[in-house]
Amino acid sequence: MNAVPLAVLYLDNELKHRFTNQAYADLVDRSVCSLIGVPLLLIIGNDFYARIQSRLNQALDGTSQRFRTTWYQRTWAEPRDFELRFVPSTDDRGDVVGCYIIMHDVTFAASTAHDPTALRQIGTELAKREEQRRLAFASADMGSWDYNVITGEVLLDSKAAEIFQTLPETPVPVTEIMGKIDIRDRASVIHAIQECFDVSSSGKHDVEYRLTSAEGHPCWIRSFGQVYFEEGTDTLFRTAVRVLGLLIDTTREHEDWERLNQAVQTAEAMNRTKSEFLANMSHEIRTPMTAILGFADLLSDQVENSEAQETVATIRRNGEYLLHILNEILDLSKIEAGKVLVERTRFKPRKVLREVDLLLRERAHTKHLDLFVEWSGPVPETIFSDETRLRQILINLVGNAIKFTNRGSVRIIVRALVEHEQMRFAVIDTGEGISADQKQNLFQPFSQANESITREHGGTGLGLTICQRLATLLGGDIEVESVVGGGSTFTATIATGPLENVPMMDANETTNDHETPHERSDKLDSIDSLSGTVLIVDDRRDIVFIAQRFIEQAGGRALTAENGKEAIDILRDPNHHAKIDVVLMDCSMPIMDGFAAVRQMRAEGFDLPVIALTANAMQGAEAKCLAAGYSDYLTKPLQKREFITTLAKYLHAVVSQT
Repeated sequence: MNAVPLAVLYLDNELKHRFTNQAYADLVDRSVCSLIGVPLLLIIGNDFYARIQSRLNQALDGTSQRFRTTWYQRTWAEPRDFELRFVPSTDDRGDVVGCYIIMHDVTFAASTAHDPTALRQIGTELAKREEQRRLAFASADMGSWDYNVITGEVLLDSKAAEIFQTLPETPVPVTEIMGKIDIRDRASVIHAIQECFDVSSSGKHDVEYRLTSAEGHPCWIRSFGQVYFEEGTDTLFRTAVRVLGLLIDTTREHEDWERLNQAVQTAEAMNRTKSEFLANMSHEIRTPMTAILGFADLLSDQVENSEAQETVATIRRNGEYLLHILNEILDLSKIEAGKVLVERTRFKPRKVLREVDLLLRERAHTKHLDLFVEWSGPVPETIFSDETRLRQILINLVGNAIKFTNRGSVRIIVRALVEHEQMRFAVIDTGEGISADQKQNLFQPFSQANESITREHGGTGLGLTICQRLATLLGGDIEVESVVGGGSTFTATIATGPLENVPMMDANETTNDHETPHERSDKLDSIDSLSGTVLIVDDRRDIVFIAQRFIEQAGGRALTAENGKEAIDILRDPNHHAKIDVVLMDCSMPIMDGFAAVRQMRAEGFDLPVIALTANAMQGAEAKCLAAGYSDYLTKPLQKREFITTLAKYLHAVVSQT
């Protein structure tokens, strides 16, 4: 009977095939590959499944099963007798995650024990099946072993003998086998087998360990088996006489996992390097950009000659363009790293369209283009999405349409797809159009339709890439339709969130939209003066000079320090501390940086407002500053209006009543 082939399969806890050997596949007349993932019931049929179901449930509850039963398949001439073993498989926590099934066909032994002719046929059949078993185990990279507890010897088949580097089908002392197991794993293997000998246990084990080859390379082995006890004795005093099991070489799996872990670590290291580079690049560009734009602002207040004013405007315009390029690179890097946060709130889409219209209308008129916003049917009064990201998408699409259109118009047509809970924004221009070949690269980073466009209009080729990925994050997409000489249509779609109970508004209905960016800018201009003292802490003299000049022009006073240590010394001086209303402090400085300084300030009980001044615009920079103890956050380069508005939160501001 030992020569009769074993059909082996492994089921997960949903009773789906996860592994089979060829012997089992032959039994059910299927290929091994076609069985993977298929429920057991669909393969063995209702009758046989009903016969073994209770035993199978007990195995999945953690109790090994061994029994005999009859099974009939339509492709067989007659039913067959099988000895079945169900061995539960557990994870590291001891939870049952599946079950091994070992099927032993004992039909011939049961029906022909006294028929000499049949016995000779059986001998031939057994030899054939033994060869099939050997080939099946070899193809599955699996070996079998038989441990005689009484003699202390182990019998290995050819695959198991190859793994342990010993002779096949030859009794080997168990001590010799244990000696080949890596010393780091030997104790756990012994413990696993000893637990099987406990009469109160299930008698099965499932353990993984390492062997060390002659070349010194580790070889990982997974061994699972079942202890058999002496029959006919009292359950409490029965003796283990035999352990049967299977070996699977899992070295390749471990090597694959190791390569995967190394690849993940390499990717994470590269991502960290990329993030550090971008943060450093942002800092190194934004810091001098503060000086360029800041001094341009100061010069524009001092020169009256029109030619000089135009020169200053040119400096500022190109500085802002460099800043725009930097922001696009940072945006794309954050999107690719999956670090862009979508902050969905309920807002009015009509207000966003009004802001985009006001912001870009002057740019369109400069090129003698008409800019229209049209509403195709009623639209929801509010939607649930990210207002900032939607505005960013529309500004980019409309800005591109204006840039690439020399005559005619740009139209924004807005339509609500209520049944799909989406809004569609079609930006239609009368420009030169885009060919089919050029459209293929439109949404690729750093790509533009052709080199002549780059020479004529400039740009990084990142805008559309960013827009498409942002639209995807908002539950939509961006599509393009264009005909050479007939203009282009870029259509952005975003999800609106639930629209139940949301009022729908016609184009001619008015709303109480919140103030636009232009209206907010007017309020900024209405700040007549600031009253109070600001401690400016930065190691860059040009940054200190610009910040001090902005503050003094607004009516405030300023003290200065070059690093965090100097700032703390000033605050400790009662004569100075009483005069200081707010601290404006850079994050990156020598001797003591801003993070260490603000933590020290809070530890010493200084509770006055501290505003972070940083050139790091990467995702998470603001949260890091606030967590360290800063009260507010400003990024370089300093924009005068934003700078004064932020200070006005903490200083007394005199505002004109307009």
